[in-house]
Amino acid sequence: MDGFTHLTNSAALTFPTFTPTREVFEPQVRAAWTHLRHLIPQIAARGVQFPEPGGGFGLKYNLPASLVGVDEWASETVFFSDDVKTLYERHVELKDNCLWFPGDNHYVAEVHVSPMTAGWNIR
Repeated sequence: MDGFTHLTNSAALTFPTFTPTREVFEPQVRAAWTHLRHLIPQIAARGVQFPEPGGGFGLKYNLPASLVGVDEWASETVFFSDDVKTLYERHVELKDNCLWFPGDNHYVAEVHVSPMTAGWNIR
């Protein structure tokens, strides 16, 4: 299939003195994700299929008119789960559920965050 790619990154975060609660950590993750969008706008692009003739695939980026648009994007791309799993367990769970095709009009990047025994998984 033309344009089909998929990249996954996973990280396990541990903290030396305490693990922040979701209430503390979630706004920090959203702020970091929003900042990354300003540095790498491509993470807010959508995979699209062009109309015929040709019908190839590409990326479409909509410049947000305000911070409301950025907040909406973050709400659609940052996912928190409350169930505790290891990094490997979370990776296996997500690998089959977070795959989309180029013409699906789906954002090209998402962040999935969940707790582990002593920290947070980020994928």
